[in-house]
Amino acid sequence: MFLSHTSELGRLPRGRSFVAAAQEAVTRAGDAVMDMAYFGAWDEKPAVVCERMVRSADVYVLIAGFRYGSPVRDRPELSYTELEFDAAGRAGIPRLVLLLDEDTAGTRELLLDPVHGERQELFRARLRDSGPTVTPVSSPEAVETALLQALTQLARDDANTRAMTRPPGPVCSVPRLHGYEIPRPELMRELIAAVTAPHAGSVGVTTGLVGAGGFGKTTLARMVAHDQQVREHFAGGRLWVTVGEDLTGPGLAGVITSAARLLDPAAAEVTNPLAAGAQLGRVLDGRRLLLVVDDVWSSTQVEPFLVGGDQTVRLFTTRQPGVLPESTVPVRVDQMTTLEAHATLTAGLLDLPAGLVDQVRRVCGSYPLLLALVHGAVRDAVTVGADAAAELAEVLGALRSGGVTVLDVTNPDTRTRAVARTMEVSLQRLDAVQRQRYLELAVFGEDVAIPGEVVAR
Repeated sequence: MFLSHTSELGRLPRGRSFVAAAQEAVTRAGDAVMDMAYFGAWDEKPAVVCERMVRSADVYVLIAGFRYGSPVRDRPELSYTELEFDAAGRAGIPRLVLLLDEDTAGTRELLLDPVHGERQELFRARLRDSGPTVTPVSSPEAVETALLQALTQLARDDANTRAMTRPPGPVCSVPRLHGYEIPRPELMRELIAAVTAPHAGSVGVTTGLVGAGGFGKTTLARMVAHDQQVREHFAGGRLWVTVGEDLTGPGLAGVITSAARLLDPAAAEVTNPLAAGAQLGRVLDGRRLLLVVDDVWSSTQVEPFLVGGDQTVRLFTTRQPGVLPESTVPVRVDQMTTLEAHATLTAGLLDLPAGLVDQVRRVCGSYPLLLALVHGAVRDAVTVGADAAAELAEVLGALRSGGVTVLDVTNPDTRTRAVARTMEVSLQRLDAVQRQRYLELAVFGEDVAIPGEVVAR
């Protein structure tokens, strides 16, 4: 991206200059700036260097104010800005012109050229009539918005061109199902209807699975992404990205770039999440695809995933509904129904007394995470020969002795205490070696890849 301007625009207006605003737009679009200010010392004429650098760029951007700039040494009838503009035209490079408006507050008076002002007026008139994209702007904010829109459209046009030659095969990076997920029919119907709505075929739609931790948002999203109707609807495939509370900056950019490389292996390595999001948006354009973004906590984590992808449907899972766009279709995930809770506790376990199962369900408050933890503890014991009913009764007694009697799922503190108590019960059921292995692995944070050599021990 070659950015051309006179030096004054790099300093004005005070606070945030026009050039700084343009550079921010370029970064957000996932591109790199090639500015005149970056030129080093060359053993060549400046005009030759300028033309060569322009020809090496993918896009030429000109911020045109009211000062003509320095004339070319051996071609004084031209400024360096005019020279670069003409070089981009001859090279067939897309030219984007941001023309400072006559009403830009204070700028004309500050930048008016007393020597070559007439030349600049003629150049500005030529810019208006020369054919490239010319957008009037009057503030740094307008510069950033206009340039970002223009670069995004250029990238979209380029993506559409690439789409005509790339193989049509769908992609899928959705984590596999474990096999013991419990259907939640009402929520599944609502969610499938939201992501496959007819208007989602022509414009990207955002859906949000919203609920407190442990209510099954991630499991539901995974089940929906594997649903046959959803698989058939999204011919371009289904992408899955896990974020997490602490993922920001270069780490977030890396995760987004990895997703983009599933569609375009040549996607560049960037460290800015917005730039990575722009890359992902470009490769999503023209694809009818479901993008699941699991466990977002802030609007800064959401924003990079909203760029481009005009036919991509986004499905976010979050505990924080306020971080999603206002246009999001929300699907609220709450506690399980009685039948769903009963199915969770008894999955794969035979001859459990109905009364005992109902007692455990009431103690667990139909809270999916707690039900799954209890079921897992019993199932693991059964695999080594234990009796399912006796194990379930033992876990129930341990929960009650620990103060968990009837769980209030609306209270996050009691949910946390109930989960902690269930974990304690599970740990007590391990032998000394198993407990030590667990503690060694528990130091790794959520969604952190555990090194193979650690697991091998």
